Order: sequence, then structure tokens, then C-alpha cells
Amino acid sequence: MRQASEEVHGGKVAHDKLKARIVELVENPPEDLRLAATDAALYQTFTNKTGAFADSLRKMADADPSGFSRVLLPFIRTPSNIMKFTFERTPLAPLMSQVRADMAAGGARKDLALARMSTGSAMMLAAADLTMAGAITGKGPGNPSRRSAMQRQGWQPGVHQ
Repeated sequence: MRQASEEVHGGKVAHDKLKARIVELVENPPEDLRLAATDAALYQTFTNKTGAFADSLRKMADADPSGFSRVLLPFIRTPSNIMKFTFERTPLAPLMSQVRADMAAGGARKDLALARMSTGSAMMLAAADLTMAGAITGKGPGNPSRRSAMQRQGWQPGVHQ
């Protein structure tokens, strides 16, 4: 839809042909759109290319002749991509080179980077506020007698209204 709208505003496609252009792009996407969709699918499933840190861990595990590192680090790509995904949604995201590149690129890339950071940060702040207010209490202590004492005083595990 974004591409079709840009084509209309750029004068390449008439305003009354917008719907037809969208249908055309969906049914027969150009190579760049298809590749962007593939990249988005890899990102959403945490199977995209890893960064330098994860690559160095994988190389270290591959170089270990005993194979012991492979036992400790059998899966590197998905956990590292999940950590990256999470970090992109914190106030510290600008420390990541990809986020800085997205911000510098402007347009939709900048908008998405800002949306990830602000939404993630807002969720973290809301959870912290609810926790500090006692609305989110968690599981409680592992000691059964201490937990029972807290419950007798009105405490309940989990989320409260």
C-alpha cells in the first residue's frame, strides 16, 4: 500500500488507479518488495542473520575440538535474535548500530524504530508502575510458611485489579 501510495503521489499512477495498483502489487510483487517481505518474515521468526557478538560465539563453539562448547551453546541464532528484538524495544535501543542507521535513514524506517522504542519503553514503565503499586505481585516467596503468612494478611499471587 505504501508503494502504491507513493506512486500515486509521485504521478506514476493516477489517483483512480490506486486500488488496482495495490491488487497488482499483491498478486505480482516486484523483487524488492518480495525480498523485503522475506526479510520481515525472518525477523519476526527470529531466524534472520545474527550480529557480530553471536557470530563470534558460534565461531568459538565451532572451533572447539572437544565439542564441549557445542553442548553448551547448541542454539545461538534464535536466542541472540530474541535478545536483539527485546533490546530494540528499550530506551537503550539507540546504542545499537542498526537502530541508529534506521533513525538516520528517516521515513518509515525511522518511524518504526521510534515506535518500537516508545512502545516497549511505555510497556516497561507501566509494568514497573503496577508492580510498585502492588497491582502486580508475582509468585511470592518460595518458603511455604512465609507465603502462607502473607496470604493470611491479604496478599494474593499474580495480577490484581
